[in-house]
Amino acid sequence: MEHRNSMKFVGTVLSLAFADGATGFATGCDDGGTTGSGGGGTSGPTTSGGMSTTGSPDTSSGTTDPSTTTGGMTTGVTTGGGGDGIACPDSYCAIGAYGGYGFVYSDKTDGGASSITQKGTSLCASGTAGAVVGTMYSTYWGAGIGVNLNQKKAAMSPIEPVQLTGSGVTIGISNPPSTEFRVIVDSAGVEYCAVLKGGSTTVVWSDFNLMCWDKAAAGAKPLAGAPNSKALKVQIITGDADRPFDYCISSIVFN
Repeated sequence: MEHRNSMKFVGTVLSLAFADGATGFATGCDDGGTTGSGGGGTSGPTTSGGMSTTGSPDTSSGTTDPSTTTGGMTTGVTTGGGGDGIACPDSYCAIGAYGGYGFVYSDKTDGGASSITQKGTSLCASGTAGAVVGTMYSTYWGAGIGVNLNQKKAAMSPIEPVQLTGSGVTIGISNPPSTEFRVIVDSAGVEYCAVLKGGSTTVVWSDFNLMCWDKAAAGAKPLAGAPNSKALKVQIITGDADRPFDYCISSIVFN
């Protein structure tokens, strides 16, 4: 079965947690929303509060949960030791000059079969990306972990976009899943994704695409340069069978 990637934005959710769907790490709101990459997807809206992504034959969406704020972010690196993921005291993550609340999200908010549980206040979670039913990618798109990039450390504060710089980003993953997973960033309200491989992947901005699962397909379009983005997410993509996962975003370095 060909699993295409989908991406979709989700509206801001001002809640503390959404059980299996979109959940914020603490009292903040996350920007969860933009793309989903499961097997097929496109792009969608963002949210604050829980996290979301979409997945459809060409789109996927999810949701976020923690509250947002405006903070500035710049090139920087944050690492969390081993499987502990990036440290997020009080659910607030500092990534170099950027900062915001972390969150988890899943397609359960869209009626999918995925589940995800956040571990403590680090960017770590476990769960299952539920199998796709038929070709309903907009419903069954997976689950992931995200972090807002420009948010103040204050409950229910708004999430703002921030202009990223440099050539791209290097993502470190502790206990990376054996199945497909992707990094997603939004640019002016549109989500772009790139495929990750193993424990560390360096992705230049032009590697991000509206259709990272098939860059030669009609509608594929690469990111033109450093995006003006609200959040960064790492999503487990769905497939023909359930895909269990247990991973951490251990480092994010804007190059």
